Amino acid sequence: MQNILDLSKPMVCPHCSALSLMLGCYGADQPIINTFGYHPSVVVTYCLACRKPSLWINKELKWPTKQGIQPHEHLPERCRQTFMEAQKISSISPRAACALLRVTLEQLVDELLGDQKDSTSKKNLNDRIKSLPCYHVYQDLFDACRIVGNKAAHPAEISFEEGENEDLPLLISELINAIVASQISPGIIAKEALSRVRK
Repeated sequence: MQNILDLSKPMVCPHCSALSLMLGCYGADQPIINTFGYHPSVVVTYCLACRKPSLWINKELKWPTKQGIQPHEHLPERCRQTFMEAQKISSISPRAACALLRVTLEQLVDELLGDQKDSTSKKNLNDRIKSLPCYHVYQDLFDACRIVGNKAAHPAEISFEEGENEDLPLLISELINAIVASQISPGIIAKEALSRVRK
C-alpha cells in the first residue's frame, strides 16, 4: 500500500500554504469514485486551516494545480503574458513550461535591446544576448536561463520522468525575475525618484 497518502503528519496545503493536518477521504469511502472500482490511491483531503479540498492520486497532487510564481513587478507586459502562461502549466508539463520561459527570455532580451532589436533580429538568441551592453557583467545569469531553457525543451537533454527535475520551471522563472530586477528595475526606480524631486 505504498501509494496511500500518509495523513498522520501535517502537510503544506496547496490552497492556503499553511502547514496543517489534513482530513482524508480515501477512494473506497467516496461513492462516485467507488462506482468505478476500489481505488485506495485516490484521496480527497480537507485542510483543517482553510477547509478546502484537494485531490491526490498515487500521492501526487492533481487538484488544485500548482501555479508557479508571480512575475517581477517590472517585467514588461509582453513578457508577462508568456511568463504567466508558463506558470499555469508548470505542474502539468514542466517541459512545456520551460519552453515558454525560454520564449519569455527571448522577449525580454528584445525589450532590453530596444532600438538595436531590428539590427539583431536575424541573430540567434545567444548572439542577441551577447550584444547586450550588460552581458559581460551578468553573463552567468543570462547563460543559465538560456541554456537550462534550451535543454529542458528537448526530451533527450533533460528527463522529467517520475517528477524528476520538476522544479526547473521555478528555477528559470526565478532567473528571469532576477534579470528584470538587475536590468529594468533600477531605471524605473531612478525615474520615479527623480520625478518626485522635480515636482
